[in-house]
Parts: sequence; C-alpha cells; structure tokens
Amino acid sequence: MIESTDSPDELLPTARDFEHPTFIHNNLAAYTRYIGLRIEGHQPLRALRIVFGDAYVADNLGSSRVYAIERTKFYRDEFDRRLEETKISDMWNPKLSVHRLKCIVMDTMAKESVVMSAIKELNVITNITIVDESGKTRAGRSLDDFYADETAKDTATKENAPAPGETPPDAPQTTH
Repeated sequence: MIESTDSPDELLPTARDFEHPTFIHNNLAAYTRYIGLRIEGHQPLRALRIVFGDAYVADNLGSSRVYAIERTKFYRDEFDRRLEETKISDMWNPKLSVHRLKCIVMDTMAKESVVMSAIKELNVITNITIVDESGKTRAGRSLDDFYADETAKDTATKENAPAPGETPPDAPQTTH
C-alpha cells in the first residue's frame, strides 16, 4: 500500500506510476477499494482521496492519476467484472434512496427548490403522500398513523427495558 508522506521533499507517485503494472500489483488492495467505490457511485476524485489520501488530489494532479488508473486494462476489466457481479439491489434500494434524499433535505447549502423536490420525493417514498394515476397527490398516512407507530415503539421499548439495577442481556461485560 502507498504510504502517505508528511515530508514535502518526498514526491508522490505520478500518473505514469499509477498505470504501471508493477505499481498496480504492489497496490492491488487500494485499486480494488477504488473500483468498489466507483461502482458504489463515488466521483473519481472523491474515490481517489478516500483510498490514497488528500495529498493525491491536493497537488492538482489528482485528475491525471484518475485518468491513469481508469485507462488501465486492469481497471477496465475488473470494473466491468465486478459491476456485472453486483446486484442492482446492492447498488440502489429504497433505504439508499431515502438516505440520499434526506442528505439533500439536511444540506444547508442546497437550493430551496432542490430541498423542496427532495421533500416531495421523500413524502412519496415513505407514503406520507400518494400520487394517483392522474398525477395528483393526496395524503397517505395521517399524523395519527405516525403517532400510533411512535406510541407502539415507545411501549415496546419500555416493556423490553431492564428493571432499575438490572443488566440488559445484550450489555457488554464490564471489568470493574
């Protein structure tokens, strides 16, 4: 694995290094992780930063390194093979969708119109609103439904809670 350097005198690997077969072989775990991140949908420079570190993008040669990695036969073959093996449900599913939309809603830098669109999509996905055949929306679940769900969760939590001074069965052991 490439060791990160704190010394400005030490040079980072160049784009040419990143496409060299020996370099790929010596950093196979990093290349494999990079490919996995790209399959997950991470942008190339973000994946490079996650795998190799900030220094590999901070010197303004990150794009060159990305292009070097992604034009190698190893990358193209391995990316295609792993993408083919990956189930669609592992790449995108309702929970990932809700998570990404919620990230947009919580982003204080996002445009208001983008946030509102994300809220509308979340409301449809979570059945807060229902879109009929004509494209009109109407209420799905009411507040009473949500409160009933929360009350049931609170009741279940209280019923399963240990008595005062009692250790829960799944509590980690302590040594003191």
